[in-house]
Amino acid sequence: MSGGTLDGCVISNSYSSVYYSYFSSMGIGAFLAGPGAVLKNSEITRNLGAQASHEYRHQGVGVYVAAGLVQTCRISFNDGSGPSQDVPWHPKGGAGVWIDSAGTVENCLIMGNRLKNTGYKSGGA
Repeated sequence: MSGGTLDGCVISNSYSSVYYSYFSSMGIGAFLAGPGAVLKNSEITRNLGAQASHEYRHQGVGVYVAAGLVQTCRISFNDGSGPSQDVPWHPKGGAGVWIDSAGTVENCLIMGNRLKNTGYKSGGA
């Protein structure tokens, strides 16, 4: 989303299996792309990124924040551990949240998110 507010939503069980797609591997649960985008009081859980190629690695399986605000959300049990090749010069990280240059996350619970074959960038957030 590039603007507007999602308030009190449950975003779950989204799945990406597109092998060669840059954007399909980012923000499988939610993708915030504009400074006016707000996701608040929501739960983002059990989203799955599978079959990422070595060129397009999962970033922000739960939430990818390029710009905007994620506030008072629970981001849990998102999984970017689908079968993929481990090539360390292609980043993969932030199973729960990936924050790009202009995003903000505040007062959120980020827990139980998972990656494997992370190369050099990894983590729950």
